[in-house]
Amino acid sequence: MIKLCGAVCIVAGTTCYGLFYAFQKKSRLWRLKQFKESLLCLSGQLRVARMTMPQALAQIGQKSRYDYLSQFYIFVSENLEQHTYSGFWETWTAGIDSYVRDIYLTESDSEILKNIGSIPLHLDIQMQLAFLEENILELENLIEETQKDIRARCRIYQSAGVIAGLVIVLILI
Repeated sequence: MIKLCGAVCIVAGTTCYGLFYAFQKKSRLWRLKQFKESLLCLSGQLRVARMTMPQALAQIGQKSRYDYLSQFYIFVSENLEQHTYSGFWETWTAGIDSYVRDIYLTESDSEILKNIGSIPLHLDIQMQLAFLEENILELENLIEETQKDIRARCRIYQSAGVIAGLVIVLILI
């Protein structure tokens, strides 16, 4: 009876471990899509409402459904208005490091998001929008790659968790 309970615990543990890896991959995709959505809103605020960058960021931060994005955009907006950092790039990068980086994103994801901070604020709105749209396209490509990766790996993680548990049980028995 004890061996059976131990076997069930081992298989359940390794299965959960495989499910956790699959969850991480799916969460990464979900967060990238949320960020892309927020950048599309930023583009709309700049294009239609003709707001300045700090105003548009504050508006998105107030209306965002996701806490980490809300905190991120409000942080960047407030620090731009207070001139806490020397420029938009440093403010954006500090915000990415503080609020976005540790939410199941990889280092390369964070670097792509940090590149958005190099938007030239001294140029007119059309140039800013062009730069922003270029970065949104890059983010879309990353999302497509992530979707392909998820299709390939999530089932493998889930299956490997179950199989690893069964192999361990067979070795121990």
